[in-house]
Amino acid sequence: MKYCIFGLQRSGTTFLESLIKLNFKCEIANGDRWKHTLQRVECNCKTFNIYKNPYTWIESVVYRDPADLLITSPFLLEEGYNMGHDRVNLANLAGLYNDYVLSWYDETTFVRYEDLLDEVAREKFLNTLPFERITDSVVVPEPGSLFMSEGFENNKIPYYLYGNPERLTLDEISIINEKISVDVFNLLGYKKLKSAP
Repeated sequence: MKYCIFGLQRSGTTFLESLIKLNFKCEIANGDRWKHTLQRVECNCKTFNIYKNPYTWIESVVYRDPADLLITSPFLLEEGYNMGHDRVNLANLAGLYNDYVLSWYDETTFVRYEDLLDEVAREKFLNTLPFERITDSVVVPEPGSLFMSEGFENNKIPYYLYGNPERLTLDEISIINEKISVDVFNLLGYKKLKSAP
């Protein structure tokens, strides 16, 4: 069987692809449909769209590595409230997340990155897949073994599971909360953090 994966940069697309590849007989079939495309595309096979908590996703882009996001979305470098070593425009970045979710959202395809880190939720998710298993027990990629996630270690799992940003200030959380709608938080099941008064 074939499948397609989509998601924003730094959202876990490579992790999801590796997890499926290690556990099932199936083939990724994105073809010329780029996995980080911002515009929704249709596939005639099982489709996954992975997403991450907006606060930890923003920290991943700003403080770790934006991958090619700044090349494909140069408006993220416009002047404004800029942060991180690449001087990313925070409002534009949060707006990109908001627009991406509203463009792509489909509860039948969306996968929470955090569910793939939690052992019980991960097994439950894998058990729903229509692919032939090649393993008796779940095989998970070794921490730090995947491209663009070389620094990942298991001690980072609680950071993602609890969704508490490490470096965002209250003012920065305010900017994010202004640009990401309540509807998006509700659709994805994330808690909107309190920000500066």
